[in-house]
Amino acid sequence: MQHRREDYRGMRLLFITGALFALAAAAEGRVERVEISSRSAVLEAKPFGDAGAYEKIAGKVHFKAKPEHAANRLIVDLDKAPRDEKGEVAFSADFYLLRPKEAERSSGSVLLEIPNRGGKGILAIMQGGKGSRDPATEEEFGDGFLMRRGVTLAWLGWQWDAREGEHMLRLYAPVAREREGAATSTDEKKTSNGARGKRRDMAEARAAGERGDARSNVERPTSNAELSGEKKTADAESSPREAVRDGRSPSGVAAGAAPQRRTPYVELKAQKETSNAQRSTSNLEVRGANATSQAEISRALSSPATDNGRPITGLLRADFMVNERQEEHPLGHMISGNIGGTEYACSDPEDAANVLTERDAPMAPRQTVPRSEWQFVPGGDQKGETARELRAIRLKGGFEPGKIYEVVYRAQDPAVAGLGFAAVRDFASYLKRDGNELAPATKRVHALGISQSGRFLRHFLLEGFNADEAGQRAIDGMFIHVAGAGIG
Repeated sequence: MQHRREDYRGMRLLFITGALFALAAAAEGRVERVEISSRSAVLEAKPFGDAGAYEKIAGKVHFKAKPEHAANRLIVDLDKAPRDEKGEVAFSADFYLLRPKEAERSSGSVLLEIPNRGGKGILAIMQGGKGSRDPATEEEFGDGFLMRRGVTLAWLGWQWDAREGEHMLRLYAPVAREREGAATSTDEKKTSNGARGKRRDMAEARAAGERGDARSNVERPTSNAELSGEKKTADAESSPREAVRDGRSPSGVAAGAAPQRRTPYVELKAQKETSNAQRSTSNLEVRGANATSQAEISRALSSPATDNGRPITGLLRADFMVNERQEEHPLGHMISGNIGGTEYACSDPEDAANVLTERDAPMAPRQTVPRSEWQFVPGGDQKGETARELRAIRLKGGFEPGKIYEVVYRAQDPAVAGLGFAAVRDFASYLKRDGNELAPATKRVHALGISQSGRFLRHFLLEGFNADEAGQRAIDGMFIHVAGAGIG
């Protein structure tokens, strides 16, 4: 009997150990592979104090996510993205890394910047360097403050709409499509989780009309440059926020300290069927450096979401101002020059819901611009597959400085933008994993967010994304810079 008990205990220990290894393997599956496009010495292997020489590595990280996993349920439209044979969604993101060439000289710390519109700010903010997307001179690296201390500096793309440009970092997100048999109209979805949001939006639109804020019957979405409509909710008990250790969640936020929130997603409308998505395999790849083209971006964004998936369309709102009179303006968010975001193209220029308004102040009444005076045009320097896409708007006589213009138009194929949260979460966890290819000496990861990227980090915490799929803390500390008090 004694031998049987010992055998039983041994088998139980073996089973538990095996289960733990299986869990670890499952956790490792989030980063499927790392694709390196370039690798070079920094400043010709100049030593940075005790940390020695640094090297620069750039490429792409390939991820997979399980839509049904509690850690991913807050990602809007992930359930409508293309899946592989295991039911997982593939996506990828550009990365850029500066690390000590000799791992043993590393401090064990990684400072991960959340890029602002695809750019890089660490070297300017922390080392007084000259801004650069691909630093190569002593002036661009600055005084080496962090590098002399052996800190690894990293960047990962999280915005699917970062504009095209050399060394710009972006997320390559799949496109959401409606599944066969799912509700495709507002009437069919009255009993869905988003019904309350829809009713609220309609009430707001009616109130706006009563105030004289608009002269059209178009219902306006509630945020700038996003596909219109209702909000989904998720059960609080299914959220990683509820994985509590010592009364606190893995994100460092007290359990239940903030309500669960979701971001708007597009109203659904069926159009046509498409084919299956491409699949990726797992391993480390090294290839020649190539700038991502707009055609590659378009192909990445045009992957079908499901077998027999049908395109989703919806109304999108964008507003803008100009500093000087101009006849044409991109539909996307722009700050100055080419700094901004890639727009959704207009999918149906003849749709009666398309409308352009102008007003003199944020709360001033909107004046509808006659449809005969404006049109959608390709715009910009589009080439190849995207050359004919309607990504700009043109107004007879030009847009006038000082006025706020708002365009509401029909768009198609919403990107699963929330995968940017999953990418940052899983990349940070990956860097702290023993044996990772990029920064093998990493013990802790801190994040830097400047302006809107700081708001991204706040939202990242609020939604519970700092707990990875295994329930482990992803980011160990955050520096949120000039982000105001906002989130999202």
